[in-house]
Amino acid sequence: MSYKTIVAAVLNGAGETNLFAVGQTGLVYTAWAQPGGPWLGWTPVLGEVFQQGTTVSTLIDASGTVNLFAVGQDGRVRAAWQPFGGTWQGWSPIAGGVFRQGTIVTVVSDADSIRNLFAVGEDGRVWTASSAPNGAWEGWASIGGGVFAQGSAIAALADISGLRNLFAVATDGHVCTAWSRPGAAWQGWAEVSTGAFTQGATVTALMDFDGLRNLFAVGEDGRVYSAWSQPGQAWQGWAHILNGVFNQGTTVAALVDGAGARNLFAVGEDGRVYTARAAKGEPWRGWTALPGGVFSQGVPVTPFFDNGTETNLFAVGENGLVYATRAPAGQSPPPWAPVLNQVFAH
Repeated sequence: MSYKTIVAAVLNGAGETNLFAVGQTGLVYTAWAQPGGPWLGWTPVLGEVFQQGTTVSTLIDASGTVNLFAVGQDGRVRAAWQPFGGTWQGWSPIAGGVFRQGTIVTVVSDADSIRNLFAVGEDGRVWTASSAPNGAWEGWASIGGGVFAQGSAIAALADISGLRNLFAVATDGHVCTAWSRPGAAWQGWAEVSTGAFTQGATVTALMDFDGLRNLFAVGEDGRVYSAWSQPGQAWQGWAHILNGVFNQGTTVAALVDGAGARNLFAVGEDGRVYTARAAKGEPWRGWTALPGGVFSQGVPVTPFFDNGTETNLFAVGENGLVYATRAPAGQSPPPWAPVLNQVFAH
């Protein structure tokens, strides 16, 4: 089986960029750097061993604690955490739910600083667990009647009105959404507009500085499609973004930079990373290939905006090293450079 390592990135309370990924030993490794500084690490996060291809999900909560979540070899979601200035603790299982290997756990913090986890269970339904910062976990509870294929990734965001939103490709190929306010029951699943996508397509959700909710996914013709909505209003789209064509299964990464522009990143059919950009109130521009760097098909690109002015990109190269590049908003980045010498599945 071919595994694709997803690199997770988060900014801690000290202003450091932290990277996390499951290494070839099955341990979760981390590397870190101050903005503009050299990379340090890779060092293991405690001793828990995960299967190759396991995705590590990250969150900084209201207390400044770095939280990690991943599906363990026993199928339970396990959590590790590092209080600001403290040492790593965990990996502790979150009781109740059992998930298949390869299931991606999605995490989002809502308007009340509640940590929310979402994952597709063995019955195809979406399950959730929640916890206040430093509090006990509650759940797992299923959300509505939607049924999704195993391996489906759930996209989640909390909008400016406090509404929690979930998105995923249903078994009929339509993108469906469920929504809830903290403490209230979930509603949905309801169809988002009329676009149809291949099973396994990943939906990426992004909220910009104006509160506009944006969804992105690769369509059956290989073009990237977008749908959008203001909170409380109907969805518009799906409309394709320019003329770039990507392989099925390509994940489109999205980020809002310091200038308020929406940026998309994806590995093209030639293995280079392409980007499209839309400044506030302007149409999409691109797709433009970033200089240097060739990656295997299906490798996800992780975009990350630090607390300075630079957009950072991370992806695992064909030699298994994690590569990075960064540049101020709207500028072309330098060639990709490796983050130290740790090798990951690719």
